[in-house]
Amino acid sequence: MTTLLLLALMGPQAMAPAPDAESAPIAAATATAATVPTDDRLEAQAIWLIELQRLPSASLEPFLNDPRASVRARATLALARLKDAAALPRLVALCGDADLTVREHAAFGLGLVVGGAEEAARRLPLETHPKVRARLVAALGAQGGAAQVPDLLSALEGGVAESREAAIALGRLGMKKLPEVSAPTTLTALAAQLRRVEPKPRQAAAFALARIGAAELPDAAYADLSKRQVEDYDPVVRAFLTRALAAAANTPERKQALLRAGADDADVGVRVVTARSIRTLGAPESVELIQKLLQDKDLGVRLEALRAAGAVVGLDHTKLLGPFLESADPLIVAATIGGLDEAKVELNLRPFLRPEAPLLVQQAAIEALDDTAQLSRLALKSPEAALRGTAAGRLMELTPTLEERLSLLGAADEQVVAAGASLLTKLPDAQALSPLIQALQASLNADVWSEGLAAIRATIPLVKDLKPHQAALTALVQQGAVQPEAKTRAEAVGLASALKLPTPVSPAHNPMVVPSIEEVERIVSARIFTDAGELRVALRPDVAPFTVWNFAKLAEEGFYDGIRFHRVVPDFVIQAGDPRGDGSGGPGWAIPDELSPLEYGEGALGMALSGPDTGGSQWFITLSPQPHLETGYTVFGALTWGQVTAQRVTRATTIQKIVIERIPAKG
Repeated sequence: MTTLLLLALMGPQAMAPAPDAESAPIAAATATAATVPTDDRLEAQAIWLIELQRLPSASLEPFLNDPRASVRARATLALARLKDAAALPRLVALCGDADLTVREHAAFGLGLVVGGAEEAARRLPLETHPKVRARLVAALGAQGGAAQVPDLLSALEGGVAESREAAIALGRLGMKKLPEVSAPTTLTALAAQLRRVEPKPRQAAAFALARIGAAELPDAAYADLSKRQVEDYDPVVRAFLTRALAAAANTPERKQALLRAGADDADVGVRVVTARSIRTLGAPESVELIQKLLQDKDLGVRLEALRAAGAVVGLDHTKLLGPFLESADPLIVAATIGGLDEAKVELNLRPFLRPEAPLLVQQAAIEALDDTAQLSRLALKSPEAALRGTAAGRLMELTPTLEERLSLLGAADEQVVAAGASLLTKLPDAQALSPLIQALQASLNADVWSEGLAAIRATIPLVKDLKPHQAALTALVQQGAVQPEAKTRAEAVGLASALKLPTPVSPAHNPMVVPSIEEVERIVSARIFTDAGELRVALRPDVAPFTVWNFAKLAEEGFYDGIRFHRVVPDFVIQAGDPRGDGSGGPGWAIPDELSPLEYGEGALGMALSGPDTGGSQWFITLSPQPHLETGYTVFGALTWGQVTAQRVTRATTIQKIVIERIPAKG
């Protein structure tokens, strides 16, 4: 009765089916579709709606008390994703549930809520199941600090999953530069994990050492890690150790040995990290090894070496990098421009800015420009959206004049308007208030609204008399508070506070349409056809149903057809889904995050974000394990075929078509 009433109150949209398409053949290697017991479907749909709309956590209470474990488990994951600090006591209580999945989801939730680390530490001695213990340990790193280091060191000696999460947690804390994490005892404990047989704890320990990046390592420890960096059978471990050692290679001999070992490694990923480490090493005495990397057979290695070599002081950059400007490959030319720019080499960029130059080369040249007047003209008048966005992005790294900043607010390209507003947040001026108000009044673009409201908030302390603008500002707060994007609503609340206006009551997140769980479960895989080859991914509607449905909807509407991979970082990710090509484009809406404990191993399919609940059309595939992305970005699938293709993808690679595969509907 409670469920039926809740669905009725939510309106007819609650059970609206997703637009269907002709079912494509199911690929041989696909994920098994998640199934919800028939008698749980109404509950599953209601729980999903509560989560998607970010309703108060109390809305889940009937489902958290349901006698069926499947219902409680779904409700607990939804509760975790709400990230409601007020729900912390409820999550702690659910950590004692009789059902394993419920406890696992509750422990995961402790890692998403402020204060969760302390509760996870208290719960850890009471829990015996490896999966739940692993999630509790992960919460220590996600929400904890120096106080949690002893518990994490102890957890390193636990089972495979627990040890992995402990090492990753220490790596996360190491990114915060906590001295307790870079202490010899911590480094020694992590190094000891490299002797384990299981790959995941070893990879995680190497990841932690890389992320901590200790500048000082005892000679014996450095020698041991150097040996493992050469001899370990796992290329992931070797790559992470290369990065860790680069931070502590403080003598010419160490730098030379590290570069030589990495440059000679059989694995492309290790050589990519080695090339990237040139920037950290700054080793001009190793010019012959840098040249070796610049001539590597793998394009990704060469691109990384070209960019990194520009950061090394003492090299003859013109002699070393200049010849690569003559390459017939636009990617090589673009990377060379970037390297020479970082080296502060005087370079005539005019030939690379000509309309007949490849788009990637023009973008690289724009990124090397320092002339704010020229960049402003390019942002306003370039015929290509990617060039306008690149110019606006470069302006955000410089200090354009007030006139130049204000000119962007009048651009026809709304992403350029948003960039202008962002610049005015960083460099506010009282004269900008009226133009900012006018820009918001004339726009429906979510980025313009979120950036514009932030800019107004930064500007109003500089305005002596706000009375003439009070009515317009109040209206903007009210309009911003009902926007569908969470980021815009948050900015509206912040502006209301700055203006001393009543805090607006923001509505729940309002997705454009909500399909039925039953329909989404049928979406099991996708075939991504590119001019570099085919990629096949198994989708996870059981974990990220709305993200999967949104991806499938866009794919079947042809949104991705003809779009190129605008971001390719060797040994990290390939990213696509931006129709503009400058990294700022999207479908015109944002979707809520669907975070989960799924790992970001090699081939994970994730949703790109610019903040919480800002996903849209951009997605990425990881080229190697990336644990630091876990619980921060929605995982909604995994690569099942096409690993070689993924490694071949470049910023010139175009998506031809994405075919969504479904389980045929019954009947």
